Amino acid sequence: MKYKCVIFDVGYTLVEHNDKKETEMISKLLNIPYSEDLVNEISNFWKKSAEYTKEIIVTKEKYFSILEKMFPCMKKYKINTEDFFMALCNKEPVGLYDEVIEILEWLKKNNIKMFTLSNWFECNQQEELKKLNIYNYFEKIYGWDNKYAKPNPMVIREKILNQYNNNEILLIGDGLEKDIKCAINAKIDSCWINRKNLDNQSNITPTYVINNLLEIKEIIRKKGCWL
Repeated sequence: MKYKCVIFDVGYTLVEHNDKKETEMISKLLNIPYSEDLVNEISNFWKKSAEYTKEIIVTKEKYFSILEKMFPCMKKYKINTEDFFMALCNKEPVGLYDEVIEILEWLKKNNIKMFTLSNWFECNQQEELKKLNIYNYFEKIYGWDNKYAKPNPMVIREKILNQYNNNEILLIGDGLEKDIKCAINAKIDSCWINRKNLDNQSNITPTYVINNLLEIKEIIRKKGCWL
């Protein structure tokens, strides 16, 4: 059966991140010194935040408490938690991977509906995608607002599987533990975007593995008659 729907993770799948550049922007927004310690705190935050959000319903209040635990710099510089959160949200996005527009255009041309599903707040994710001029490609931007975070499949089950059958959906993401495991939990196909050719040392097996999003074309062509 043809894929009729593609769900994209956002960070490191569509949108690039650069810890040093983003730390520079955050330090300017907060009017605090840029330092390697701050770079490391932000880097560790993105790597480990999934551990803190596992098995909880994510609210702003709970997320603020996580930020306080993960960022010693807030006490050091006497930064308000909400101000720090707003700096994380208001920094300019680094950019898109080179092939993103081409694959989104191709999917649109082939009438495949697109969604995003990220471990971030929906309104902030919407603003980022608007800044990058790709917001209008997507039917809906899904986040973790008052819901469980990936790999919990709740959003897929409640919001997307009421529109499509399991075998009509493909989820694409860079994270084995959150994205691919989320697809497995929802019983849909998954595609691991592995840009750095990393070894998969987990017990999580994606349906497909690619190094560039343009490889999605061939995957989808094999499922049916596409351009």
